Amino acid sequence: MRIWTLCCVLFLGGLTFAQVRSVPACAAFAKDGRTAFATINDKDISLKVDRSDGTVVALSLPLRHPVPTSRLAVPASTCSVHFSRRSEIVALGVISSPEPPGAKNVRVSTVDLKTAKWIGDFSVDPRSDFLPDSLAGFLGDADLLVITGTANHKDRAARGEVATMQFSLTGDQLSATPIIRRPVETSDAPRSYPDAEHNRLWLFSCGLTRAKPYHVPLCPIELTSLTGEDQPITFDPTSNSTNREDSWEWPLAFAAPDSNTVVIAETVSGKDTVWRIDMQGKSMERFVLPQRHWVKYNGMHEAALSPDGEVFAVLLNQIKLGFPYIMDNYVFRGTDVVVMQLHPLRLLGIIPHKDSSDATALAVDHRDGKAIVLVYRQGHLERQEFVVPQ
Repeated sequence: MRIWTLCCVLFLGGLTFAQVRSVPACAAFAKDGRTAFATINDKDISLKVDRSDGTVVALSLPLRHPVPTSRLAVPASTCSVHFSRRSEIVALGVISSPEPPGAKNVRVSTVDLKTAKWIGDFSVDPRSDFLPDSLAGFLGDADLLVITGTANHKDRAARGEVATMQFSLTGDQLSATPIIRRPVETSDAPRSYPDAEHNRLWLFSCGLTRAKPYHVPLCPIELTSLTGEDQPITFDPTSNSTNREDSWEWPLAFAAPDSNTVVIAETVSGKDTVWRIDMQGKSMERFVLPQRHWVKYNGMHEAALSPDGEVFAVLLNQIKLGFPYIMDNYVFRGTDVVVMQLHPLRLLGIIPHKDSSDATALAVDHRDGKAIVLVYRQGHLERQEFVVPQ
């Protein structure tokens, strides 16, 4: 009887919880408050954009890499959408992972909102010196697009490096070779965040197998430029605090309000935490969400920033330890949306999950004393507003 009971416990401990997947989607706000929203199904891409006259531009394109039937349960494509600084052009980036799995393909489609027509549709494919990863957006106020990725080589010492290339709105390659940025400090778990609007690249030299005394995480930040002259600035959070819960370990959510500030979010030691880091002042401010949970899991991912840089939103996966509680059996409950004001750093509110579906699009705006949040879950684009104290 004891042997049978133990076998059942081991079997149950290995069970996984099937979350309800939403259609891949992406959204963005323009500086004037207009919105762009795109979805991807197994055959085509749909894009809807508000125009200044109140009408809606609705366009679609067929997928170049249709999703195989065997992979419909797992999205084979993701997307990002970007407004130009003057809100006249929209760029849609679709990242595909064709079979067999391996290098990614980045398809870029651009729309002129004055004519409500596509003006560009091109693909950035893997090449001998560049492996594309994503569309970072418009470079500053120029009508230039930045694609990020990595250099195509097998140099293990290059772990953490980021490569970028520039393209015109119609797909002309404007950089002869990729621009390579490599962090000063090599680590075993690097992360990066490209900020095309401010021509900045944030490099995180995180180490999952290394730490300072008392297990304090080691993940310094290096700020450099995406293009042009490279003058890196570094910041080590352990110089401000040696408490292991005060620093990030391996963040997945980023946003850059300006050229010298980054906001990151991560769940550390059961605390859902948001940091605002000032690289020039070598300082950081930390906010911990009120509810603490004992499951130590990095549940914060996919952030969005209002165009004025004042409101930050981040997705928070609610994951609990399931029965029998002694095994590695995490249960996905759904995705909440955390909405933060950045100056001062404080919580505006949380949009709770309704079921076990994930969220695939997030955008936030700030105007007229309100934060407006868009989140796409279970086939519906939800809108919610929060009052922003003055």
